[in-house]
Amino acid sequence: MNRRLFLRSAAATLWLPFLRSAPGAAAEPEAVRRTVWFFMPNGFASTELTPAVAGPGYELPETLSGLAPLRSRVTLVTGLDNVADRNGQQFGFGSHENCSASLLTDRTLPADYYTGPTRLGISVDQFAAQQLRPPTPYTSLQLGTGERWINAGANIDTYYNNLSWANDATPLAPLVDPLAVFNRMFGGSDPGASAEEQARRLALRKSVLDATTERTRSLQGRLDAADRAKLEQYTTAVRALELRLEGLASASCDAPDAPDANLSYPERLDAMFDLVRVALTCDYTRIVTFMGATTTSLTTFPSIGVSTDHHTLSHNFEYSAPDLVDYLRVQQFYVDRFAAFCQSLADSPDDGGDLLSNTLVSMVSEFGNGNYHVSNPMMLVAAGGEVGGLRHGRHLAADGAPHANYLRATLSFLGVDPADFGTNATGTLDLA
Repeated sequence: MNRRLFLRSAAATLWLPFLRSAPGAAAEPEAVRRTVWFFMPNGFASTELTPAVAGPGYELPETLSGLAPLRSRVTLVTGLDNVADRNGQQFGFGSHENCSASLLTDRTLPADYYTGPTRLGISVDQFAAQQLRPPTPYTSLQLGTGERWINAGANIDTYYNNLSWANDATPLAPLVDPLAVFNRMFGGSDPGASAEEQARRLALRKSVLDATTERTRSLQGRLDAADRAKLEQYTTAVRALELRLEGLASASCDAPDAPDANLSYPERLDAMFDLVRVALTCDYTRIVTFMGATTTSLTTFPSIGVSTDHHTLSHNFEYSAPDLVDYLRVQQFYVDRFAAFCQSLADSPDDGGDLLSNTLVSMVSEFGNGNYHVSNPMMLVAAGGEVGGLRHGRHLAADGAPHANYLRATLSFLGVDPADFGTNATGTLDLA
C-alpha cells in the first residue's frame, strides 16, 4: 500500500488519513518533511526587536505579539552574521541586491554584477530540491505577490526579485498571481468533467510531449555543440513537464475555490499563503519560497493606517519617530500574516501530528537595518519542524554565527547532507 489509503469513484478520488488497522496497511513510514521560506521585504528593525535575554524567558516584543499563541512552537533567532553580504559592502553600507541575493545562497555578488553576466550560486531551497528530488508534481514552488518596487535596471532587477537560484546562472522567478498559481497546481482541472474526460485531456497533453521528445531526438545528430546544449536544456524542461503531469495525475486532493481576481494586497497575500498550505497538504510540493513582496517594495498599507511606502519607511525609521512607529506597524502586519499561516498548518492534521510539526517555516528579511542597507545583525523567525527534533519557545542568540549555519540547519532538518552548501558556514546552527 502507498502511504495513504484511498477510495475511488467514477468522478473523484478521496485521500484518507493513514489507518494503522486497515487491511493491508503497511507500517507507518517516517513523516514527510517540508520547508517554507517566507520573505518580508525592507528588513527587520533588529535593534528594536531583539529581546534583552536569551532562552525561554524572553519578553516577546509588541511587533511580534502575533506569534504569542504559537510561542511554544516558535524560535526567535537573532545575532546572525550574513558574511556574504558583509564581504560585499562598500564604505560600511550594503545594498538591496547583495542582501537579497545572498539571503538563501550565501554568495557575494561578483564585482561586475551590474554590467557583467547574471550569476550567483545555488540557493538552499534548490540545493535541497536537487538532492531530495521529491516524488511530487513540483520539486519546489517560487511565489511572490507582484507588488510595486523600485526597478533599478540592468542585472539588479534580477537580484532584487529572485530568492531561488537553480545554479550560478539560473534564477527562478516567482509566480505572483494567485489565480495563475491555482491553475498551475490544479492543472486547468474542470470539476464538472468526468474522469474519462480528465484522462483524455491528460493523454492529449502527454501525446504532444511524446511527439516533441521524438522530434528533438531526431535533431540531435544534425546540430553543432552549442545547439545540442540548447536542445538538451529544452528536452530537460519537457521531461520536467511530463513528470509534473504524471504527478498531477496521481496526486489527488480536493481543489479549493479559485482565488478572485483584482484582490487587494492583504487579500492577495492571504490567498498565496492559503495556496501554500494547500500545496503542502496535497503533497504537490515540499519546498516553497514565498516573497511577500520584492525588496525595495513601494507598498503602502492603508488598512493599518500607513500611507508612506514601505521602502521609504525603511530608510527613515532611525531618524523619525513617526516613521519608526509605521515601520514597526508594517512589520507587525507581516508577522501577523506569518503567524496565521503557521496556525493554519498547526490546524491541519498530518502523519505523526500536524502539518506544522512536519514543516520548518522560516520568516526572513534582507536587512537587519534598512537605514544602512546592511543585513547585520540579522534576525529571523523559525517555526514548526518538531518532527526533526527542533526545540522552540525560546530566543536563540546566535552571537555572530554565520547565517549560512542556519541555512545548513534547514538542510539537516530535511535529511540533506549540508556539508557542500555554504561558502561561509562554520557549522550547523543547533536548533534542537
